[in-house]
Amino acid sequence: MGSSANPRQSLQEVASEQLRDDILSQRLPPGTRLSEADLATRLGMSRTPVREALRVLMAEGLVRRDARGPTVASLTPSEVRDLLAVREVLDGLAASLAAERRDQPANEALQATLDRMGELLEQGRTRETAELDYRFHEIMARASGNPHTMEQLRLHYAQLHAFRLFSYALAGVPEQSHKQHQKIFRAIADGDSPRAEREARAHVRFVLRNIVDELGGSPVRW
Repeated sequence: MGSSANPRQSLQEVASEQLRDDILSQRLPPGTRLSEADLATRLGMSRTPVREALRVLMAEGLVRRDARGPTVASLTPSEVRDLLAVREVLDGLAASLAAERRDQPANEALQATLDRMGELLEQGRTRETAELDYRFHEIMARASGNPHTMEQLRLHYAQLHAFRLFSYALAGVPEQSHKQHQKIFRAIADGDSPRAEREARAHVRFVLRNIVDELGGSPVRW
């Protein structure tokens, strides 16, 4: 696959963006061994920007390196719990700030995302709904207006993406998550900062309480 670079992007940025997208879309699923030479051929560039891109993705937690080289990361239940403990605080903060700011375009984007999620759920298209779950939280993070919160949440959302896909395959979870997202949105749209924080944190606790145990000690894979 050749790269279609933005002329203002470096090759490392292009490689990072493409590989990140390949990992999050499961074209490179958890456990995949990553050869610099193969990736360079895939992206149509030299190995140097690929090597730099892999360092970026390792810092984000999407790639890990062991004795055999870099691999697309998978998450253990313990790692998921640790990530969700931090995400509960960050999501609560993002929702609270988004409610305070009352960003109308962001609220419209959140509503449109929820509407589409509802349509996909009715059609049984849970994997696509999981992708929009990611988008909902990404919009909420941007709506917070706090760049540090946005950056930390972006890393968490990326690292937990395989877990999100796993959770959306469990019976009843997509529908319950959708109801919780609606509660978060209503609090944000109402400008009720304390309620928005409570609902966002409650959603993460639901995920932790009802889904992590389903892993049964196994890593998150898709």
